[in-house]
Amino acid sequence: MHLYFVCAVFQRIFFGDHRTWQLLWLSQWYKLCT
Repeated sequence: MHLYFVCAVFQRIFFGDHRTWQLLWLSQWYKLCT
């Protein structure tokens, strides 16, 4: 479950203001983190 924490932090740092990027990367990370 450590991956979940890494992914959560990575999302906050990487995304920032990007709303459209968030949807794209969220689907990518969802595959890796789930």
